[in-house]
Amino acid sequence: MLISYIAPIAAVLLIAMAWNASPPAPDESGEDAAPVGPPPEPEIARLAERGRLNGVTIEYWVGGGPPPPFYRSDQFRLLTVENSDILEFARPYHDPKKKLEGLVEKFQLAAQPSAVRRLAQLIIDTGVFRQRFPEEKDPGRADALSTEVIVSIGGREFKRRYFTGLPKPLEPLRAEVDGLVQRLLAGGKRQIFHQGKPIALPQ
Repeated sequence: MLISYIAPIAAVLLIAMAWNASPPAPDESGEDAAPVGPPPEPEIARLAERGRLNGVTIEYWVGGGPPPPFYRSDQFRLLTVENSDILEFARPYHDPKKKLEGLVEKFQLAAQPSAVRRLAQLIIDTGVFRQRFPEEKDPGRADALSTEVIVSIGGREFKRRYFTGLPKPLEPLRAEVDGLVQRLLAGGKRQIFHQGKPIALPQ
Protein backbone atom coordinates (compact mmCIF):
# COMPACT_ATOMS: atom_id res chain seq x y z
CA MET A 1 0.00 0.00 0.00
CA LEU A 2 1.43 3.36 -1.05
CA ILE A 3 1.71 6.24 1.36
CA SER A 4 1.55 9.91 0.57
CA TYR A 5 4.64 12.07 0.22
CA ILE A 6 3.85 13.90 3.43
CA ALA A 7 3.50 10.80 5.56
CA PRO A 8 5.78 10.67 8.61
CA ILE A 9 9.19 9.17 7.99
CA ALA A 10 8.46 6.34 10.41
CA ALA A 11 5.55 5.16 8.26
CA VAL A 12 7.66 5.39 5.12
CA LEU A 13 10.38 3.24 6.60
CA LEU A 14 7.96 0.62 7.93
CA ILE A 15 6.42 0.16 4.49
CA ALA A 16 9.78 0.14 2.73
CA MET A 17 11.17 -2.45 5.10
CA ALA A 18 8.03 -4.58 4.75
CA TRP A 19 8.80 -4.88 1.03
CA ASN A 20 12.01 -6.70 1.93
CA ALA A 21 10.37 -9.22 4.28
CA SER A 22 10.23 -12.40 2.25
CA PRO A 23 11.59 -15.95 2.51
CA PRO A 24 14.01 -17.42 3.17
CA ALA A 25 14.74 -15.10 6.09
CA PRO A 26 12.36 -12.71 7.89
CA ASP A 27 13.24 -9.03 7.56
CA GLU A 28 13.65 -7.46 10.99
CA SER A 29 14.77 -4.06 9.77
CA GLY A 30 11.31 -2.57 10.21
CA GLU A 31 11.48 -3.10 13.95
CA ASP A 32 12.27 -0.09 16.08
CA ALA A 33 13.72 -2.10 18.94
CA ALA A 34 16.45 -0.15 20.70
CA PRO A 35 18.24 -2.23 23.36
CA VAL A 36 20.14 -0.28 25.96
CA GLY A 37 23.85 -0.09 25.18
CA PRO A 38 25.84 -1.39 22.21
CA PRO A 39 25.84 -5.04 21.09
CA PRO A 40 28.29 -7.21 23.04
CA GLU A 41 31.60 -6.57 21.29
CA PRO A 42 32.92 -10.03 22.28
CA GLU A 43 30.12 -11.51 20.14
CA ILE A 44 31.18 -9.49 17.12
CA ALA A 45 34.84 -10.24 17.83
CA ARG A 46 34.03 -13.96 17.70
CA LEU A 47 32.61 -13.49 14.21
CA ALA A 48 35.80 -11.73 13.17
CA GLU A 49 37.87 -14.57 14.62
CA ARG A 50 35.89 -17.60 13.44
CA GLY A 51 34.35 -16.37 10.20
CA ARG A 52 30.97 -17.90 11.08
CA LEU A 53 27.76 -16.03 11.90
CA ASN A 54 26.20 -18.64 14.22
CA GLY A 55 22.80 -17.00 13.86
CA VAL A 56 23.97 -13.38 14.04
CA THR A 57 22.65 -11.09 11.27
CA ILE A 58 24.48 -8.02 9.97
CA GLU A 59 22.53 -5.55 7.86
CA TYR A 60 23.43 -2.39 5.96
CA TRP A 61 20.42 -0.51 4.57
CA VAL A 62 20.13 2.65 2.50
CA GLY A 63 16.68 4.06 1.88
CA GLY A 64 14.46 7.09 1.52
CA GLY A 65 13.97 9.78 -1.07
CA PRO A 66 10.79 10.42 -3.07
CA PRO A 67 7.68 8.30 -2.44
CA PRO A 68 7.11 4.97 -4.23
CA PRO A 69 7.64 3.99 -6.97
CA PHE A 70 10.81 6.10 -6.75
CA TYR A 71 11.56 5.28 -3.11
CA ARG A 72 15.00 3.74 -2.58
CA SER A 73 15.38 0.72 -0.32
CA ASP A 74 18.71 -1.09 -0.79
CA GLN A 75 19.18 -3.81 1.81
CA PHE A 76 22.39 -5.80 2.20
CA ARG A 77 22.42 -8.62 4.73
CA LEU A 78 24.86 -11.22 5.96
CA LEU A 79 22.72 -13.92 7.58
CA THR A 80 22.30 -17.62 8.27
CA VAL A 81 19.81 -19.68 6.25
CA GLU A 82 19.44 -23.39 7.00
CA ASN A 83 22.79 -23.51 8.80
CA SER A 84 24.60 -21.80 5.90
CA ASP A 85 25.94 -18.24 5.93
CA ILE A 86 24.80 -16.23 2.92
CA LEU A 87 25.15 -12.78 1.39
CA GLU A 88 21.89 -11.18 0.34
CA PHE A 89 20.96 -7.97 -1.47
CA ALA A 90 17.34 -6.85 -1.88
CA ARG A 91 15.75 -3.83 -3.52
CA PRO A 92 12.34 -2.83 -4.91
CA TYR A 93 11.63 -4.12 -8.40
CA HIS A 94 9.32 -2.27 -10.77
CA ASP A 95 7.27 -4.44 -13.11
CA PRO A 96 7.90 -3.10 -16.64
CA LYS A 97 4.34 -4.09 -17.57
CA LYS A 98 3.01 -2.27 -14.48
CA LYS A 99 0.79 -5.21 -13.53
CA LEU A 100 2.17 -5.82 -10.04
CA GLU A 101 3.24 -3.49 -7.24
CA GLY A 102 5.42 -4.14 -4.19
CA LEU A 103 7.86 -6.45 -5.98
CA VAL A 104 11.25 -7.20 -4.44
CA GLU A 105 14.35 -8.27 -6.34
CA LYS A 106 16.79 -10.42 -4.36
CA PHE A 107 20.27 -11.74 -5.00
CA GLN A 108 21.86 -14.44 -2.83
CA LEU A 109 25.32 -15.97 -2.72
CA ALA A 110 27.16 -18.22 -0.30
CA ALA A 111 29.21 -16.17 2.18
CA GLN A 112 32.86 -17.04 2.54
CA PRO A 113 34.33 -16.97 6.07
CA SER A 114 36.64 -14.17 4.90
CA ALA A 115 33.61 -11.95 4.18
CA VAL A 116 32.21 -12.58 7.66
CA ARG A 117 35.57 -11.78 9.24
CA ARG A 118 36.08 -8.55 7.28
CA LEU A 119 32.62 -7.16 7.91
CA ALA A 120 32.65 -8.01 11.61
CA GLN A 121 36.12 -6.51 12.04
CA LEU A 122 35.06 -3.32 10.26
CA ILE A 123 32.10 -2.91 12.59
CA ILE A 124 34.55 -3.06 15.48
CA ASP A 125 37.28 -0.92 13.89
CA THR A 126 34.97 1.87 12.69
CA GLY A 127 33.29 2.13 16.09
CA VAL A 128 29.74 1.97 14.74
CA PHE A 129 28.25 1.18 18.13
CA ARG A 130 30.85 2.95 20.28
CA GLN A 131 30.58 6.44 18.82
CA ARG A 132 27.87 9.00 18.16
CA PHE A 133 27.92 11.25 15.10
CA PRO A 134 26.14 14.48 14.08
CA GLU A 135 24.63 12.59 11.12
CA GLU A 136 22.40 10.69 13.57
CA LYS A 137 20.28 13.81 14.17
CA ASP A 138 16.91 13.51 12.43
CA PRO A 139 16.33 16.55 10.17
CA GLY A 140 12.60 15.84 10.13
CA ARG A 141 12.38 15.40 6.34
CA ALA A 142 10.12 12.68 4.95
CA ASP A 143 12.31 12.39 1.85
CA ALA A 144 15.64 12.11 3.67
CA LEU A 145 17.98 9.42 2.33
CA SER A 146 19.35 7.59 5.35
CA THR A 147 21.67 4.70 6.14
CA GLU A 148 21.20 2.09 8.87
CA VAL A 149 23.68 -0.39 10.30
CA ILE A 150 21.93 -3.20 12.20
CA VAL A 151 23.29 -6.17 14.12
CA SER A 152 20.87 -8.79 15.45
CA ILE A 153 22.15 -11.12 18.16
CA GLY A 154 20.01 -13.68 20.00
CA GLY A 155 16.75 -11.95 19.09
CA ARG A 156 18.03 -8.49 20.08
CA GLU A 157 18.44 -5.80 17.44
CA PHE A 158 21.06 -3.06 17.72
CA LYS A 159 20.80 -0.18 15.27
CA ARG A 160 22.53 3.03 14.22
CA ARG A 161 20.81 5.34 11.73
CA TYR A 162 22.41 8.21 9.84
CA PHE A 163 20.06 10.77 8.29
CA THR A 164 22.40 13.23 6.60
CA GLY A 165 25.08 11.08 5.02
CA LEU A 166 27.39 8.41 6.32
CA PRO A 167 30.00 9.60 8.86
CA LYS A 168 33.49 9.65 7.34
CA PRO A 169 34.91 7.06 9.81
CA LEU A 170 32.38 4.54 8.46
CA GLU A 171 33.49 4.88 4.83
CA PRO A 172 35.57 1.65 4.94
CA LEU A 173 32.42 -0.22 5.99
CA ARG A 174 30.45 1.24 3.10
CA ALA A 175 33.22 0.38 0.64
CA GLU A 176 33.25 -3.24 1.82
CA VAL A 177 29.46 -3.53 1.53
CA ASP A 178 29.51 -1.93 -1.93
CA GLY A 179 32.06 -4.49 -3.08
CA LEU A 180 29.96 -7.39 -1.78
CA VAL A 181 26.84 -5.99 -3.44
CA GLN A 182 28.67 -5.86 -6.76
CA ARG A 183 29.62 -9.52 -6.32
CA LEU A 184 25.98 -10.37 -5.66
CA LEU A 185 24.73 -8.46 -8.69
CA ALA A 186 27.33 -10.14 -10.91
CA GLY A 187 27.04 -13.73 -9.71
CA GLY A 188 24.26 -14.14 -7.14
CA LYS A 189 21.09 -16.18 -7.54
CA ARG A 190 18.36 -13.74 -8.60
CA GLN A 191 14.68 -14.01 -7.64
CA ILE A 192 11.65 -11.73 -7.73
CA PHE A 193 9.22 -11.81 -4.79
CA HIS A 194 5.61 -10.65 -4.58
CA GLN A 195 3.84 -10.57 -1.22
CA GLY A 196 6.61 -12.70 0.28
CA LYS A 197 6.52 -15.42 -2.38
CA PRO A 198 8.92 -16.02 -5.28
CA ILE A 199 7.42 -15.53 -8.73
CA ALA A 200 8.60 -16.10 -12.28
CA LEU A 201 10.91 -13.38 -13.52
CA PRO A 202 8.95 -10.81 -15.57
CA GLN A 203 9.73 -11.08 -19.28
